[in-house]
Amino acid sequence: MKYACAGIAASLFIATPQTYAQDSCTDDAAQYTVRYVEEGVFEITARFRQSSGVFEVFDVENANRDGSSSDFITNVMHVKPGGTEPVAYLGEGTWRLDAHTPSAPATIRYTLEARHETYAWRNGKEEIAYRFDDAYYFVGARIFLLDLDLIGCAPEISFVLPANWEAAAPWPSTSPSSFRPANGELMMSNGFAIGPTLQTLDATFGDSGKVKFVYEKSLAPVARQAAADMDRIVKRYTKIFNGSANGDFMIFMTTDQGNDGGAFRNSFAQRFKAPVRDSDGIIWRTTFAHETLHLWMGHTIRPSDGDIEWFKEGFTDYITSKTMFAEGVYSTADYSKKIENIIGRYMIGLAFGGPKSLVEASNNKSANRLTVYGGGALMALLLDAEMTTDIGDGAFERMLADVFAGSAEPYPQARLMAALDRNSNGRASAILAEIDAGLDPFALADRLDPHGLELSVFTPEEMYVTFTGTGCKARKQPCPPAFLRLP
Repeated sequence: MKYACAGIAASLFIATPQTYAQDSCTDDAAQYTVRYVEEGVFEITARFRQSSGVFEVFDVENANRDGSSSDFITNVMHVKPGGTEPVAYLGEGTWRLDAHTPSAPATIRYTLEARHETYAWRNGKEEIAYRFDDAYYFVGARIFLLDLDLIGCAPEISFVLPANWEAAAPWPSTSPSSFRPANGELMMSNGFAIGPTLQTLDATFGDSGKVKFVYEKSLAPVARQAAADMDRIVKRYTKIFNGSANGDFMIFMTTDQGNDGGAFRNSFAQRFKAPVRDSDGIIWRTTFAHETLHLWMGHTIRPSDGDIEWFKEGFTDYITSKTMFAEGVYSTADYSKKIENIIGRYMIGLAFGGPKSLVEASNNKSANRLTVYGGGALMALLLDAEMTTDIGDGAFERMLADVFAGSAEPYPQARLMAALDRNSNGRASAILAEIDAGLDPFALADRLDPHGLELSVFTPEEMYVTFTGTGCKARKQPCPPAFLRLP
C-alpha cells in the first residue's frame, strides 16, 4: 500500500530542468534496446541523439544498507566507432562520460543482472524488480539509464527476446516488441514485465479506459476477482471525485511471503502471501482498492514534494475503507475494526514516537508509517464527521472533488490546505494542528460520541469502536454513522 518509487521519482523529475529545446525531441532522441542474453542477464543499449554525457537511474539502498539497486547494473560502456571504453561511475546511480562534448550523440551499453531478489528491499521488491513464474518484472527507474536533459522526449524501447517471449508494459506500443512512452518520466515511473507466455487478463476501467492484469499463474482466481472489483470501485471513485483517472493501466500480481503493493504512474504492482486463503480476501482486496485509488490520489492529485504523504496515504486509506463498506466487501464488523485500526495506528505512533507533525512524518514515511497512515486517515475521519454535521451529507466528497478539479498543477502543503479549508470553513487546518500536537484518546472518544461513533479506550493499543448510526435497517446490523457511508 505504498507509493514510494513513483512519488519520489516524480519529485526528482519535477525539480529537473529540461535544457534542450523542444525541437531536440526527435523520434530518435532516446532509443533503448533490451536484449535477453541468458537466464538472469540482459544487455541494454541506450542511444542518445544529443546527450549531456551524464546518465542516471533512481538508486535506492537495500534493507541492510550494504548495497543498492544500482549494483545490478554492470559493465557500463561508451560505444564509440573505434571500440568501447568504461563509463565512470560517480555513485548513487550516476554515470558520466569523460571529455564529452555537450549535445553530442552518445551510445551506452550495459548489463542488467536480474538477480534483485538476492537483496531485501525496505519498501518491497515491487518497487525494484523480481522474478515470477519464468518471467521478470522491473521498474523502469531502476534499470534505464536516463539523460535527464531529455526527460521531456518520448523514448523508444525495443525488446529482443526469445521466440516464445513477450513484453507487457503500460506504454503505447509501436509493434508487439516496441513501446514509446510519452516522456522519460513515464518510462521511469512505471513497471513492466517480460517473459514466456505471460498470463494476462483484460478488464474495463469504469467507463474511462482499460486495464490489463499480468499475473503469476497461481493467482488466476485472484486476478478474476480483482477485475470484477475494479470496475465497481472505479465507478465509485469517479463519482467521489467527479472525474475519472483517464487512461489505460497495467496491474502486476505475484506471490511472496507477505502482502503489499506499490503504485506508479500508469501501473501498480501487488504481491500476495502464498497460498492465498479465502480469509485473506479482506486484506488483498483492500490493498487493491487502495492502490487503484492512487491513480486519483497521487497521480492526478500530484504532490509537489514529500510534505503531503499524510494526505496521499492517509486520506486514500480512509476513502478506500468507505468504498469497501459501500461495495459490501466489508461487513459492519469489518468496518468497525478498520476504524479501530485507523485510530489505533495514530495512537500507537503517538505513544511510542511522541507528537510529530504530519508534514515532518511525511518526509520520512518509512520510519513514520503509523503517523503518516494513521494520522492522515484520522484527520480525514474527523474532518468528514464535522463537515457532515456542520455542512451536510456529502460535504467531504465535494471537497475531494474540488481538490481533484484543481489538479492541473501539483499540490504543495499550503495549496492543499487552502483547498481543504475553503471547503470546510477552516476546520481542516484546525484539525491538522490538533493531530500534530497529539490527541488524547479519551478526549477523542468524547469528541466522536455526537457523530454516531462510540470509542471505548483502555490503552492506545486496545480500543473498541461501536457504531450508533441510524438508517441501516436493511443490513440488520449496527449502523455506521452517516458520515461513514458514501452518499
